Amino acid sequence: MEFKEAIPHAKELLGDDTTQLFINQLLVAFVLTQGGKIEIPVSDVDATGDFIMNMEVDQHRQLFILQTRRKQ
Repeated sequence: MEFKEAIPHAKELLGDDTTQLFINQLLVAFVLTQGGKIEIPVSDVDATGDFIMNMEVDQHRQLFILQTRRKQ
């Protein structure tokens, strides 16, 4: 899944290069919060086709909030 599908306006707001860097940094941050290593079965990745990721930023709490939902 491309980032532009997960967050439709990110590519328009950030541009291609910045969007890809941002995706990478979010993944690094996630893995670090899980102790520096995660293992995800291929079947779990394959099962994500019916979902999209929404993201919001809580500027007051300085948080990125990622939430999945089913595609409509």
